[in-house]
Amino acid sequence: IETLPALRAALRKAEKHISSLPGDTPYSEFHYRFQELGLERGWGDTAERVYETIHLLLDLLEAPDPCTLENFVGRIPMVFNVVILSPHGYFAQANVLGYPDTGGQVVYILDQVRALENEMLLRIKQQGLDITPRILIVTRLLPDAHGTTCGQRLEKVLG
Repeated sequence: IETLPALRAALRKAEKHISSLPGDTPYSEFHYRFQELGLERGWGDTAERVYETIHLLLDLLEAPDPCTLENFVGRIPMVFNVVILSPHGYFAQANVLGYPDTGGQVVYILDQVRALENEMLLRIKQQGLDITPRILIVTRLLPDAHGTTCGQRLEKVLG
């Protein structure tokens, strides 16, 4: 697809094909038709979601407005790698209670990272993509870790 008219034509053909399918049809059952049209994965995981995404893009191409643009861009996962800086005290998942700055901030960051990963995974899956997001928490390395994991260079977040 090299021109705007070619994109519109491909989207209309895709829209017509999708409208004949049940909404819960998985993308894997019609991906071959999309590839024939020059469209790759990422439109959605089901026929219904793909139809909605195509419809949003066609609306943007024909009569752009801020609300449609917001809906279209908000639907597409664009962030797959995140870095979170947390320079607070003894940052670890075990044996840190009682050490400086180990209260709510560490628990908060760990909870936020898990929630962020779940949200990212959901959005990526809904768009029919198979990408694993990566979230890196950068914190201080404490050489004298007093029996905690705060001296480890890398530590996987549990859960």
